[in-house]
Amino acid sequence: IIEESLLESGTPNYLVSIAIESKSASIASVDLSTSEISVITIPFAEIINEISRLSPKEILLAEKYRTSELASAIGLHLNKRISFQVDSVYAVAKCEKIILEFYKIGDLSAIGNLSSSGVSAVGSILEYVSLTQKANMPMLPKPKILNYHKFMSIDASTRRNLEITNVQNGGVKGSLFSCIDETVTKVGSRLLYQYVLAPLLDIVAINKRLEI
Repeated sequence: IIEESLLESGTPNYLVSIAIESKSASIASVDLSTSEISVITIPFAEIINEISRLSPKEILLAEKYRTSELASAIGLHLNKRISFQVDSVYAVAKCEKIILEFYKIGDLSAIGNLSSSGVSAVGSILEYVSLTQKANMPMLPKPKILNYHKFMSIDASTRRNLEITNVQNGGVKGSLFSCIDETVTKVGSRLLYQYVLAPLLDIVAINKRLEI
């Protein structure tokens, strides 16, 4: 999933891991082609919308959810590939140890305020990347912790109908993003893509974006 030739110009190439609690979930996302990693904690009902936003190439999910409505919705409605992992991959204590060892830190506070599901999401994705990319392991920075309440929530159906980043047949050409993308570098194009995917709610932050 990291070969540059497989990427559409200007679009991210995400691998995500979903860690679920009772009424919420955390989703860690990694783009190995640009060495970006982030995590967001959201209400359980927002999982499909967030997956629709990220449009990942591969999704990691605990085996115990294989027959769940969530897995069915991801596979049937979003047509995304799920790689089911043994449940122990998401054990909080194990994931915390993985994070501490990967970043060579003594405490999770060096990263920020991670929820328990956030720890599971980040730890599980780091373990997966470490196992699958042994020969070409990227130097990932500490994960960026995103605040769900700072972004506009757009449901999967609305996102699809508005053709924000993709048209109905799945292509990028003809979408809103393709029409406004006048960036001159791939990095700039991907940044714009991320901005279009996640509209801000705070006017100060919005104006700061416009100054870039």
